[in-house]
Amino acid sequence: MKSINLFHLTRTGRPEELSLLLQALSCCPERRTVSPHEASSLTALVRQLEEWFGEHPEYLNHISFYDGFWFSYTIAHISKEFDLLKFSADADCVLNIELKSASIGEERIRRQLEQNRYYLSNVSGTIYSFTYVSETDTFYQLNDKNYFKEADVNDVAAVLTKLCFRTYIDQDLDRYFRASDYLISPANSPERFLQRKYFLTNQQWEFRRKILALVSDAENSDPAQSGVRAGGSESAAGSVSAAGSVSAAGLVSAAADSSRKCLSAPVISLTGSAGTGKTLLLFDLALALSKKKRVLFIHCGPLRNGHRIIDRRLRNVSVLSGIERPDLLNRALAEGFAEPEHFSCIIIDEANRIRAGALSSITAGAKKCGIPCIMAYDPHSIRGAISPMKQTEQLITSLTSHPFELSGHIRINRPVFAFMKTLFHLKDITPGADYSCIDILYAENAADEQMIADYFRTQGYSDMSQSGMIGQEFDRMLIILDSTLYYDDALYLQKRGGTLADLAPLYEAMTRTREKLALLISGNPELFSHVLRIKV
Repeated sequence: MKSINLFHLTRTGRPEELSLLLQALSCCPERRTVSPHEASSLTALVRQLEEWFGEHPEYLNHISFYDGFWFSYTIAHISKEFDLLKFSADADCVLNIELKSASIGEERIRRQLEQNRYYLSNVSGTIYSFTYVSETDTFYQLNDKNYFKEADVNDVAAVLTKLCFRTYIDQDLDRYFRASDYLISPANSPERFLQRKYFLTNQQWEFRRKILALVSDAENSDPAQSGVRAGGSESAAGSVSAAGSVSAAGLVSAAADSSRKCLSAPVISLTGSAGTGKTLLLFDLALALSKKKRVLFIHCGPLRNGHRIIDRRLRNVSVLSGIERPDLLNRALAEGFAEPEHFSCIIIDEANRIRAGALSSITAGAKKCGIPCIMAYDPHSIRGAISPMKQTEQLITSLTSHPFELSGHIRINRPVFAFMKTLFHLKDITPGADYSCIDILYAENAADEQMIADYFRTQGYSDMSQSGMIGQEFDRMLIILDSTLYYDDALYLQKRGGTLADLAPLYEAMTRTREKLALLISGNPELFSHVLRIKV
C-alpha cells in the first residue's frame, strides 16, 4: 500500500467510484468500501481547503499539499482506525484529521482525539489533531498541551502547508506501528496501567459509565431493603472450599432465590470473546471504585508479579487469586461480610474458571450484605463450552441482573485468530489471510524438539502452561503440538484419550499471542502435513 492525494481521490463524489479509485491510488489488494457519509465528509473537507487555497494564490501548485495522506488507515491486529493521517518523511510530525458527517458531541470528539494522540505518540513527537464535522462545517483541535478548542480551516491549512510535510511517508506505514506498544495488560504492564497510560474503546467507556452508576445506586440504596446485616462470614455464606460440595442444580436454584431477595445489590456479568478488553475494563473499574471504598479483585488464575504490584500500589484494592491460597480469600471475604462497608464491590475476573460451589458461596454472601458483584469471563471457545466451566457459566447466568457483552477484538492478532479457526477445524478457512507472522516447524524426535524450542526461546518466544497464560499476553508465542493430536473424519482437531478441555491450553496460548506465533509439531508427520497446508 501507499499514500494517496486527497484532491485526486475526491474528484468523484460517488461512493462506489471513490472506493474503486481509492483502491487504485493506494495499490491496495483489497477493496475498502467508502460509505456515503465518509465520501461526503471527505469531499466537503477538500472543498473547504480549496476555498482557502483560492484566497491564498501564493501557494503555487497547491494540489501537491494533498499528497501523502493515508485514508482510513488501521493499525494491524488491533483494529485501531484513523480517518486521515499524513506523516513527515522522518515520522516526527503527523497530521491527523477525523471526519464526522454529523455532530456527536464535543466530549466524544475530544476523547477520540486524545485516544488518537496516545496511539500516534509512539511514532511521532509532534502531533496535529483535528476533527471536521461536515454537517456544520465545524473544526475542532486538540493541541500538544491537551487543550481542546473549536478551530477553523485556517488552522488546518497552516499545518498542511508546514515545511515538515513537504516530504512524507509514502509507503509501508505498518513498520512504524507495533501492536505491543498499545495493548495494555495490567498483569503484564502494571506500571503503564498505574500511570493511566491506556485508553478504553467507546464501548468500554459506555459500559464503564453504566456499571459505575449501578454500583453507585446500590451504595445509595436503603440497607434495610438490600438485606444488609452484620455478622460473621459463616452467617452470610459458607467458606469457599466448603461450598464446592453443593450440586450444580441446587446452586442455581439457591442463587436465584438469593437474587430475588436482594435485588438492590446488582450482579453484573461482563462477557466477550478473547481480546475484547474484559480484564482491562475490570481493573479500570477497580481503579475508579477504589477512590471511595475498598474493592476485592479476585483473579481466577495464579497471581503474576503484575497482580502483586497492583495489589501493593493501589491502596483500596485487594487482588487475590480464586484458585490459590483459599485461606487468604476466605479471610478477606470473612472481613468483608462481617463489616459490609469494608467492600464497595467484588470483582471476579475469569469467573468461569472458579468452581461453581465456590462462586455460589461468594455471591450469596455478597448478596446478603448488599455488596455488588462484577464477574467477567469468555463464554466462547473455538469449539463451544468447556466442562466444568459450563456449570459455572450456567450459575453466573442465573445470578446476573445486568449483563454486558463486549464486542470487537482490541487485543487479538487477527491472522493468528484466523489461523486458529482453521487449525481447530480444517474446513473453517479464511480466504486471502496473511499468515506471514506464523512459523510452522517440524521435529522428528525429542532431541530436535529441544534444539528448536531452545532456539525460539532465545529469540524471545514464550512457552507457557495454561495456568501461566491466564490474564497475560505475549508478543511471541511458541506452541509445541505432540503426537496425541489428530484430525477426525469431520476434520476437527482432537486429542487421543482426551476431551475438549484438553485443547483449552492451545486456545489460550493462541488468543494471547500479540505479534508472532511459532507452531512446533513434534513426532506427528500427519498433523504437520495438515497444518503446513493451512499456511501454504
